[in-house]
Amino acid sequence: MSLESDFNEVTLGTLQQWVANREHRDMPEELTVYLEMIERCYQWHQSMALEAEIIDNLLTHYPHKFKGNRSRAKQIYSDAVNHFYLDTDITQEAWANVYADRLDRLAIAVMRTAETAQDLAKVKDLWKEAATLRGAYAEKKEQLPKEVYEQRYNLYTNKITDLGLPEQSRPEIKAIIHGLPLSGEEMIRLEQEADLLPKQIFDWNEPEEEDK
Repeated sequence: MSLESDFNEVTLGTLQQWVANREHRDMPEELTVYLEMIERCYQWHQSMALEAEIIDNLLTHYPHKFKGNRSRAKQIYSDAVNHFYLDTDITQEAWANVYADRLDRLAIAVMRTAETAQDLAKVKDLWKEAATLRGAYAEKKEQLPKEVYEQRYNLYTNKITDLGLPEQSRPEIKAIIHGLPLSGEEMIRLEQEADLLPKQIFDWNEPEEEDK
């Protein structure tokens, strides 16, 4: 039975059991071995093994599966990398911190075995690179208030209640307008806007253009 057909026979519940507690009683043996291999690839990768070393480990630990075929072993390695690292939920900042931690561990290892001033200089360079990944030397960008990114809407209304204000009677509104320091023309226009007077579409007071 091929690996592809094995996958087709596996239910989602079976895969969830494998992820949760490594149960594989309903899983074809070929698929069980495949999942074990990609998980071991991940463990070797975490231990700083190089790609070629991981492929050699697969050929050594699963000789009956690959029979010396490096191309097939490399495909398993690629599957493992895609499975464990192709995660769009992980931010660039998170990955930067992951590699910064690795540089910290590398710097400590170099420091413990340092014999010359040049070795200690390497430690300094590693820590500086780790600090750069964590953004220690980056210029702080001005944080804009979240209101800047909020979508705003313009509300056009002639109802005072739409603005959350109490409704006023027409006489009260007229009294408020007449209490304002306005000219006669301005007062008429404001009363028209308040629907106290009929709106005048055309300004008949404007002088007509002379016929040419």
